[in-house]
Amino acid sequence: MSSDGEYLLTYECQNYCKPTPMEKDKTYLEEKFGGELIVITEFLLYYEKPKYRLYDEDLQKLCADQVFECVNGSHWEIVK
Repeated sequence: MSSDGEYLLTYECQNYCKPTPMEKDKTYLEEKFGGELIVITEFLLYYEKPKYRLYDEDLQKLCADQVFECVNGSHWEIVK
């Protein structure tokens, strides 16, 4: 049985050169997995991944400072 994963990716408040860590993560997630990505603020990104959760090796490739995961509407937990 598959489970949908929802993620909040947070980034430090820094002046980054382009592409920013958020832009890099957004491009990576869009190209590799698809799903819905919403920029909440310039330092907070919401990602809904359909059907499956992100693997640990994919989480480690992200530039986000912290990643929170919620599976099937349950509680949020820090996964990175």
